Amino acid sequence: MRTVISVALITIVAGGAASQAAGSIAWTSLEDRVTGSDAVVVGEITKISPKATLEGAPGLRPCTIKVDRVLKGPGNVKEITLLWRMPPMTPDGKLVIASEPPPPVYRVGQKQVWQLKKHAAGPNVYTDAHYYFKEPVARADEIAAILAVAKEPRKVLTDETVRPRLRLSAAYFLLREACTEDKLPRKPAAAEGDGGDAQAADMSGQERLDAALVDAAVGKAIEHFARTAMDDHAVAQAILWKVGCPTGELRPGGEMRRGRRVFIIKPDQMAAHRRAWANAVATWWENNKDALRLYTPKKALDARKIDPRLAEKAQVVLRVRRLPGEGAGSKYLLQRVKILKVLRNLNGQELEAEISVAHYSWARGVPDGVSTIYLVPYNLEYKLWRLVGGKAATGVSHHEPPKVP
Repeated sequence: MRTVISVALITIVAGGAASQAAGSIAWTSLEDRVTGSDAVVVGEITKISPKATLEGAPGLRPCTIKVDRVLKGPGNVKEITLLWRMPPMTPDGKLVIASEPPPPVYRVGQKQVWQLKKHAAGPNVYTDAHYYFKEPVARADEIAAILAVAKEPRKVLTDETVRPRLRLSAAYFLLREACTEDKLPRKPAAAEGDGGDAQAADMSGQERLDAALVDAAVGKAIEHFARTAMDDHAVAQAILWKVGCPTGELRPGGEMRRGRRVFIIKPDQMAAHRRAWANAVATWWENNKDALRLYTPKKALDARKIDPRLAEKAQVVLRVRRLPGEGAGSKYLLQRVKILKVLRNLNGQELEAEISVAHYSWARGVPDGVSTIYLVPYNLEYKLWRLVGGKAATGVSHHEPPKVP
């Protein structure tokens, strides 16, 4: 018995909203679906209106969902209205399916994780954003964990105590908006004779991702690339595409039939085939990673407590309170600070509640009171950081002196 793999029924769309085409459903990762939804709740349909009755939503029928748990969105909501369009029916009550994917059909008692988009008809009124990807209640905890990962992907990716599948999600979130330098927008064409380079990449608004973080993200993708679960494999493949990996060309075996490459694999050979494919991808990455430069849009910073000019050179930006005491040293002195808020962490290292910060012994360091500090690694083996430029003038801003009793 042979298994022929030649036709894909689901089109993979990485890093974007799902699209629909005749005869196919565009695959969108669970990560994209839940982070792109306005609200994600666990709930049950308790009532369905027999006709369109809601003002501002012509042709749409409202149904009531009793909310048991909010994973994303208004935290105190107990009930929401879901709008939907009844599909065409035959006189004897059968559905007329005239399009692909088929329209949604709901019933009283239907309980699931709902991925919702806001509707202008009123507060707590939504449409079903991904009705063709229904998620059972059993996945609620997993979805909640993925939403938490999206807030701090760098931290989760480097935390070896976190489950591997969540670290794959972290890798995906980290690289979701990333691109190689050749895909960055180009600068406007230089005026004739000014000596400018019209082909230079426009780096404004972009930051280069740390090579070690990218390596960790791709390593996690390779680890999951051979998995049988479609979602795992597809998320891993989306990550690899971001770094320019030609996964299709690296797939071992295959033969040409009528201009198409077809893979004929016996069921007992499938696992070995997947492993060989993953190994080929791993080899490609080892041979190409040193030349890769990956960029991602800069995250918006809180301008009230951050100096963007100083932040440009920092890997970590923190709001801190200086603690008493100062360590001895010759070139550098160490100070202890208590972290009040992490404003930026491009390094991915987990930060403890209190850290040591180095500055030049002949220059001012972190002043007493509360400040924003801008850091680069000094000695991460001992969890030591250094002020940008080694002094307060280039590594400290927004200082608030201690209050006098």
